[in-house]
Amino acid sequence: MSSTPKLLRSGDDTPDEVVRLRREIAGLEQELREVKEEAETAKRASADAVQAIRALRQQLEPLHKSLKMIFGEISRVDAGRVAQDAARDVEASGPWRSASGVH
Repeated sequence: MSSTPKLLRSGDDTPDEVVRLRREIAGLEQELREVKEEAETAKRASADAVQAIRALRQQLEPLHKSLKMIFGEISRVDAGRVAQDAARDVEASGPWRSASGVH
């Protein structure tokens, strides 16, 4: 069985069919050009976005590092306070307090 379409094998193609196929090919070629242009536009937009993100990151990096240091310090202070509160709770509710009746 041949892989050539029937229309191309037959010698009795109508002129109307040939014209229709040529128009269809021209339309598809135009559509392909348009899609290629859209893809190129999207690539440029993507490259612009990446460049903008890179610039933003460069501008905000010092602030980000500073905030990480600040929040690290806050966490350290909070952890120290929690440890102090826990130690105070253990001391206040120790078994010797309950057994003696002194609270």
